[in-house]
Amino acid sequence: MYLEKQSEHLGQEISGYTMKHWKKEYILLQSITGFGPVLSCYIIANILPISRFSSNRKLRRYAGVVPAFHESGGKKSKGHIPKTSSRKLLRWALIQAANSAGRTNSKLGYYYRKKKKQKNNASIAHVAVASSMIDIIYKVLTTNKPYNPKIC
Repeated sequence: MYLEKQSEHLGQEISGYTMKHWKKEYILLQSITGFGPVLSCYIIANILPISRFSSNRKLRRYAGVVPAFHESGGKKSKGHIPKTSSRKLLRWALIQAANSAGRTNSKLGYYYRKKKKQKNNASIAHVAVASSMIDIIYKVLTTNKPYNPKIC
């Protein structure tokens, strides 16, 4: 009970601080399916200012949601996301948002179910949706317009 109250209090404090300093970005991120107050704070803390990324591909690589390719002796292996990353919390936040979006009837939810059915693996679907979310985050933060699932 005590820990739950402390956790709730810290969540409110973090959200309040974020609203005070990055209100526009905070509201824009919450327009994306799967993002709530806490996950929006994680994203803001890890990727702002967005201007330091010249493209959404660079932001995807930074977040660690792009599968790594290894080649040695003419053999190629692919498909695993890099495990060693200093941005584990960013990837964790994106996976949580993808998990949340996967349970909705949105485009992201449909995409999640499609990937899960194709690969028969939920973790691959989570990473695929998280990668798509990075593209949406980049577009939302660079254009300063809320997410519109009909356009994106």
